[in-house]
Parts: sequence; structure tokens; C-alpha cells
Amino acid sequence: MKHIANLIILTILLVLFYSCKNGTNRNIENQSKIKTETVENQEEFEGFYAKFYEDSIFQFSRMKFPLKGGEIGGDDYVPSDIEGSTYEPRKEWKLEDFHAILPGIESYPKENYELILTKTDTLVTEKIVLHSSGYSEIREFRLYDNKWYLDYFFIQNF
Repeated sequence: MKHIANLIILTILLVLFYSCKNGTNRNIENQSKIKTETVENQEEFEGFYAKFYEDSIFQFSRMKFPLKGGEIGGDDYVPSDIEGSTYEPRKEWKLEDFHAILPGIESYPKENYELILTKTDTLVTEKIVLHSSGYSEIREFRLYDNKWYLDYFFIQNF
């Protein structure tokens, strides 16, 4: 009789053990499925990037105005700490500040300009540099609701 009781207890423990293990596997499978679906719904940056520089309507629809960033330099630049300076550096960009589409790196002479791209899962920083002068542009693209947007634009020209 004691042997039968031990066998029943062992059977119950094995059933419980396997059911808990299967539940854990299902949770892992469900979590994996959620991550896969999120990645599948996320816009691919390379496709976005190509279209951003080819299509002006698409480009302006994917800019988060007002854009953070600014502009420093140019012919009118006088540091603000010099007496009599009225220069106020730009701190953001509005839609009306753009009179034409932003050009991609392919529009710049390749022998003079360098493109530096830095990527994470949710941020891509594009830096365009003219090494022979003090000119550079920094553009940051961020992921919002699984779509890429330009939300930072900075020009330095000395």
C-alpha cells in the first residue's frame, strides 16, 4: 500500500513538473513572438533613408517640426559675447525655414565630403563633413511608433 501511495505522489509531481515546464516554454515562445512582431512592423532604416532623400513630399512628412538643432557660423556670425553683437544662434528649425529638399550625401562632391553614420536600434546620426573647412552638418533620425523621422538638424560653418 505504501508503494502505491509513493507511486501516486511521484506521478502527481511529474505531471506538475512537466506542466510548469511547458507553461514556461509557452511564455518564452509568446515573448519571442511579440519581439518578432515588433521588429517586423518596424520600418527598415535603409529603405526610409533612400526614400527620404529622393521624395520631397515624403521628406517633409518625416520631419518632426520644430526640429531641434540649429546653425552656427556663416558670414554674419559674430560671437554673442562680443560687445555690440546682435547675433543670436538658431536653436531650432521650422517648416518655413526649408525652401528646398535636404540633399543626401550623393549630392555633395565625393572627393571633398565625408559621410559618417552612427546607428543604434532607435537612433541614426548622420554627419556630413567638409574637412578642408569648418563646415559640417549633423542630422539625427529617431524611431517614433516604428517609423523613422528626422528630429535634429545642426549646421556649423566657420
